[in-house]
Amino acid sequence: MEQVLIVDPDPVHAIALKESLEAANYFVSVHRDHRTAMQAVGSQGISTVVFVSSSPSWWRNDLKAFCESAANTKQAMDVICLLRWPSIGPTDRLFGDELNVRVLHEE
Repeated sequence: MEQVLIVDPDPVHAIALKESLEAANYFVSVHRDHRTAMQAVGSQGISTVVFVSSSPSWWRNDLKAFCESAANTKQAMDVICLLRWPSIGPTDRLFGDELNVRVLHEE
């Protein structure tokens, strides 16, 4: 079973994502911030990370910090960044491309 790690500061949103993924037969763990999530990455066989941000102001710094931490592990993971506001152009996706992260907007 594929293991997915959700990093989401909003517990209600995180539980909804977790339940959806578990219904699709994924094993899911949830963490509120990227620092505690990185501890799980080291101890579990995580294949995918869903990094959720609800802050248009700080998401780039937070995502970059997570990616830098993840690069220090020997574990290969796909990272998806889910932004909780509408897209206003290609800059978010292009930033994700620089970090090898797929950036999606939740609308």
